[in-house]
Amino acid sequence: MTHPPPAPESPTPDALTARAFGLFWDQHYAEALAIVDAALNLDPACVRAYLTKTVTLVQLGRPREARAFAEEAIRLQPDYGVAYSILAYCLSRDGDRPRAVANFERALTLSPEDCRVYYNYACYWADMGRPAECARWLEAGLRLEPGMAKNLLRDPDFARYAQDEWLRDLVAEYRARELAQNK
Repeated sequence: MTHPPPAPESPTPDALTARAFGLFWDQHYAEALAIVDAALNLDPACVRAYLTKTVTLVQLGRPREARAFAEEAIRLQPDYGVAYSILAYCLSRDGDRPRAVANFERALTLSPEDCRVYYNYACYWADMGRPAECARWLEAGLRLEPGMAKNLLRDPDFARYAQDEWLRDLVAEYRARELAQNK
């Protein structure tokens, strides 16, 4: 007697969120949003899904709508600095710069060793048209995690600087460090 093949396992909220984040990096925002919504339907307490939805909505030009999702992530995990840095990113894109800076400061207090906080603060300075500050925060994050350099040149937040020597040199330096660490 033959048995039917086992049913395929349903993807987990974390797997769906990771897939959505990959689509986000590839700038397939509508697809990313649909997949992250599926993750949230499976687990309405998935903080990573809320944050992925937040940054995706910001890239779609919907920062005011995105704020609610960042705030929900903070409600679920109030000691997670990255969530505050993403809320700050939303606030800055929505024009509320004083609250954005306050939330970046909170993020740095909660998660001083998390490169994503520095990366998001660098995005803020890129939006402000301040390349020296942007470079300062990027370098601080890269010192913590050289591997994040691989995304810089394809990140829309840094598009205005993609051809600038300072950003290309920074990426090259930290890509070399990452390769040396992985040997």
